[in-house]
Amino acid sequence: MLTIDVVSIVLSFALALVIRFRILVASLGSNLVVTTYIPFFIAVLIAYVVLMLARSEIRIDRMSKREILEQTEIQQIILSALYTAVFFLLHRADAISRIVVGLFFISCVVFCGIGRICYHEYCQKKSIEVVNNAKVFNDRASENKSNKVRHVYIVGSKSIGQYGGYESFVMNLLQHHKDNKNIKYHVACKANGQGCMNIDSLPGAKRINEDEFTYCNAQCFLINIPEKIGSAKAIYYDLKALRWCCDHIERNHIEEPVVYILASRVGPFEKKYVKRVHNYGGKIWQNPDGWEHARRNGKQAFEDIGNSVRNMRLRMPIW
Repeated sequence: MLTIDVVSIVLSFALALVIRFRILVASLGSNLVVTTYIPFFIAVLIAYVVLMLARSEIRIDRMSKREILEQTEIQQIILSALYTAVFFLLHRADAISRIVVGLFFISCVVFCGIGRICYHEYCQKKSIEVVNNAKVFNDRASENKSNKVRHVYIVGSKSIGQYGGYESFVMNLLQHHKDNKNIKYHVACKANGQGCMNIDSLPGAKRINEDEFTYCNAQCFLINIPEKIGSAKAIYYDLKALRWCCDHIERNHIEEPVVYILASRVGPFEKKYVKRVHNYGGKIWQNPDGWEHARRNGKQAFEDIGNSVRNMRLRMPIW
């Protein structure tokens, strides 16, 4: 808007000088014009620009056309009065031409008014476009969010419903969310050893190959464990399952995955896997196994994880 004002004021001043000292009196190049009118105008114009820049932001798009014209008229009256005052203070010998002042004021009001109204119309048009674009963007974002699939990886359960509490929890969780199109579960299961997964005894399970099967729309993968490593089998199982999860995330470029570890057995060994999950914007849910004061009953824990995944928020201890 300041650019519009400056251009309009310069054009108005030039028009006033041309009419007064070229059309009415052929003395445009006179010493009076060169030494008084033009230098004084430049000084007043600089002062006008400084004052406009010092003002707070003017939201012309929120003003009516009447308010724009009234503001323009007031500003140009002040500008013309300031120019006249400077002329009399610095050049007392010659009076400023009333024709120049009058033409200058009228031209400023007309040019600035037209320019500001055109800019007002432009701002209104752009505001409507921004609102429409924002609405379209929000609609698309909402649609994408509603169609987004959250991938959840479960590590630590030996099987599905075939051993103990963790296994029963996983089975109930998968059954509860089997029709949820926004959640895709990936569950690690033991292929051998104590508590291993017996696919044939799980109703509804469908084998894909030797190492994978599906249950309630969840992808379940089998982990083979060496029998000779003794008590380290649990740690080996969790680490190998974590490695499978990270490889699957990276291979399929899955964004914001959730890896839920049902027992805190791997400890410091999981650090590098946590970093790999974080690289894709994911989070680690850590079950506080052994912290009796921090554990809840099975029903409450089941409800918590279901609500958390549905709302895509993490309420349990996380990395």
